[in-house]
Amino acid sequence: MTTCTALRISEVQIACPGDCCEAFHIGGKTAAEVLEQLASPKMIDGPYILQMLIPLSAPDEPNTFGCAYWDPVTRLCGSYETRPKMCRDHPYGMVCNYGCGVKAGCP
Repeated sequence: MTTCTALRISEVQIACPGDCCEAFHIGGKTAAEVLEQLASPKMIDGPYILQMLIPLSAPDEPNTFGCAYWDPVTRLCGSYETRPKMCRDHPYGMVCNYGCGVKAGCP
């Protein structure tokens, strides 16, 4: 398993295929409900997240989003240094379920 101390930022980006950036869910709500929640001034990084989301599902369906900063050719994040908390904290204290082995809290 890959550990944070063994990786620099560029190595984390290489070790992680970015599958969780290509298509992801936010909570168990519809796409419209997620967008409304993110518009709340109480939401951490809400405006940033709103600008990065690409809806991949209809507004009334369970939400699936892509990320505007995700480059499918290089498979790297174009905003890695300034990514929001939800991205920095993924996979939220567990090993990534997409199989890359990167743990939460990596650079």
